[in-house]
Amino acid sequence: MKRGSIVLAVALALSPICANTQPLSVAVVGDGWEAFRGIEYQGGDVGLTKKKLGAIVITDSSVAFHECENGGCYPTKGKPPFKGPPLLYIALRGITSVNSSSQVKDVGGFGKALMGNLAGDTEQEAVVISYETATSAEAPFFKTQKAQSAAVVAKINFRRRKLTVKGDSGR
Repeated sequence: MKRGSIVLAVALALSPICANTQPLSVAVVGDGWEAFRGIEYQGGDVGLTKKKLGAIVITDSSVAFHECENGGCYPTKGKPPFKGPPLLYIALRGITSVNSSSQVKDVGGFGKALMGNLAGDTEQEAVVISYETATSAEAPFFKTQKAQSAAVVAKINFRRRKLTVKGDSGR
């Protein structure tokens, strides 16, 4: 067996393990919360008008969007690294739907002519969280990192189902 074949065999053997892990830049888990960093708020909520870079923080009772300290969003000593209160706070009970979308953006003819085969199409992903309060309905729109939107939607829906089960069992 050639050396290249051994490397390929090891890579293939480890691929299921690697496929189930998340990159360090995607999620941070703390005691009772999960944060997805590298999220950019785009619009859709009356209370927040400018685009902001930060993190979506999901707890058992809410989804919040925080601006990150120094743009990093890395935890220190088990505490979330967010500055101040959340810029956007959504109670899980008020969420009516959570959706993700993916759009492939063509780099265009000039980019392909300039870069050749290296110029690939870019994929942009987004999450929309629709919610209602006693006085309004909003749908903030967030741009996420590649392969992150589905995980954000899954985590929010999981917490929503947990909340429903807790609420139903207490009756």
